[in-house]
Amino acid sequence: MRFFEALAAQRQLEATIKFAIVAEPGVEVAIARQDAKEGTVIEVLQSRTLMSEIKLVEEQTQAAYLGAWKDLAAIAGTPDMQPVTLVAEFASPTEIPNWENACMEIISQSPELAAARALVCEKQANLQRQQVQPIPYVGVQFQSGYDRATDSGMMNLQIGAPIPVANKNSGNISAAFAEYIRALENVRRIELEIKSRLARATQEYESAHAAVTK
Repeated sequence: MRFFEALAAQRQLEATIKFAIVAEPGVEVAIARQDAKEGTVIEVLQSRTLMSEIKLVEEQTQAAYLGAWKDLAAIAGTPDMQPVTLVAEFASPTEIPNWENACMEIISQSPELAAARALVCEKQANLQRQQVQPIPYVGVQFQSGYDRATDSGMMNLQIGAPIPVANKNSGNISAAFAEYIRALENVRRIELEIKSRLARATQEYESAHAAVTK
């Protein structure tokens, strides 16, 4: 993304410089026409105003290009690298993409959404564990030994089960349920955020596509 942003800034700067070269003789022509009594002062002022606007755009485009290049160099791990000419071809789409299919593809492949869904599974497993935990379990203990005083052996068998009368683990169950619901809502939130980001990108894309077509 940073590469194509820098490439676009480079192309825009090149186009602006070429346009300035083309427009600069227009001022000389306007002055020559005025000297020959064929033009007016207004034409000269208009040509100079246009040239000033082009120079301003050239300066702004130069600053944008340097900023894009520094961003690219920094993310590539070479912040001290000087600007060089970037070479690549821009794709020229002939039609607007199917945004509904694009949205479905993004949602199905989003690592952000996959992580949120994995968290839902984790919270669901924790909720199920907390719900099962208050169910009594049966404990069995067996012991054997030898009594030298009576010269006889002995065995001891114990069977027990806890009865959750006062504590049914309701607090942990409520907390686990709240975490599970929060994880579910987070999945929904991320889905809506993806759609929102795509909507903004769609608007920018269609606007740029219309401008390129014109």
